[in-house]
Amino acid sequence: MKIEPKKQQTYLPKNFPNRDLKTSGDSSWLTAEEATAYLKLSSVCSLRNFVYEKRVPYYKLGRLLRFKVSELDQLIESTKIERRL
Repeated sequence: MKIEPKKQQTYLPKNFPNRDLKTSGDSSWLTAEEATAYLKLSSVCSLRNFVYEKRVPYYKLGRLLRFKVSELDQLIESTKIERRL
């Protein structure tokens, strides 16, 4: 009789829920990988550096980082540089 090891439970699967990232003003949550893609950063390491420097708003669920789409949109809008004439 084979005894199978218990699978480690995760609170949120990596692909949960299937989000449409093109909607702005949405209050959905993103994982670090999804937020990296959303912000078009080169790697998750870059995003983690921004988190460490407190340059991006984030939430922690235990060891997991989560980001709100609406807050990331506000961050992008706040970095707008006006054109000089």
